[in-house]
Amino acid sequence: MGVAGTPKLKFYDLDFGFGKPIKHETISIDYNGSISMSACRESNEDLEIGVCLSATEMDVFAFNLDSGLESYMI
Repeated sequence: MGVAGTPKLKFYDLDFGFGKPIKHETISIDYNGSISMSACRESNEDLEIGVCLSATEMDVFAFNLDSGLESYMI
């Protein structure tokens, strides 16, 4: 498993003269089991998390994430 990125680098605040980015992705994580993290465009307090999994692993991941989030719902 590999992890790339940092939420402390505010990529969405960068402006090279043609406007701020609409979407930022870490493309170097295109390997199974990799995870990327970066600051969210809408809020500096939130995170964008990207995962690179096979279709089967993604189904398991989505099920576990959904089940885990349901435990926090009231």
